[in-house]
Amino acid sequence: MVGLLSQELIEKLGLIFLFAFILSKTKLFQNFILQEKTRSIEKLIFMIAFGLAGVLMTYWGTPISGGIANSRTIPVLAAGIFGGPWVGLGAGIIAGFHRMFLVVGGELTAVACGISTILGGLIGGFTKPWLEKKTRPWIAGFFVGLGVEAIQMGLILLISRPFPEALRLVKVIFLPMTVLNAVGIALFMMTSQQIYDDHEKAGALKAQLALDIATETLPVLRKGFSRKSAEEAAEIIRAKTQVAAVPEKFVPLIL
Repeated sequence: MVGLLSQELIEKLGLIFLFAFILSKTKLFQNFILQEKTRSIEKLIFMIAFGLAGVLMTYWGTPISGGIANSRTIPVLAAGIFGGPWVGLGAGIIAGFHRMFLVVGGELTAVACGISTILGGLIGGFTKPWLEKKTRPWIAGFFVGLGVEAIQMGLILLISRPFPEALRLVKVIFLPMTVLNAVGIALFMMTSQQIYDDHEKAGALKAQLALDIATETLPVLRKGFSRKSAEEAAEIIRAKTQVAAVPEKFVPLIL
């Protein structure tokens, strides 16, 4: 039973990773990740988007013994990690309330899983500053994912009744859901970390290009700024930047 459940969750994990990879390539998500301050409308968009992704994970889940084995934790926790406590809370409320009140099946764990989903979004938001300081945030994110899943299992045992059925369910889903969802968070963060790496690489390349241009044009402009020196400097800039043309009148502004 555990092996079959693990296989199904791994297949869904692959789809989540593909979703995370595609999402990380969109300008909207890249801007959201890189901006130090985001607008309220942007936070609202991502709150709803990640919350609905959590709803989708519930529908993609596998019904089992009164519960639903799923990866709802991943988008909700990611919402908090990337957007902060309010975004995480909003996404958690959307996915959590859906799990509690709008799902047919899995009634045994509905309340416990709904509460844990909301808590997961908040935990992700409050761990955001701590994760941002890590050189390998995906490793720390893995352990945050483990913690959130462990809380969910604890709430199932604490709230769900009858207790023997809840215990039987936890014994089946604990290992595959806890480990694989934590891996999903780590993979999600790895793809998003690539945004920061690409941004820093692009900045370094631009800085190096500016330095190269300054180094090559400085000897020309030391002779004095004239039409001839402007033409020479413009040609150097054009060759370095691979643009179609550089108007001479903009050379002083560029330099």
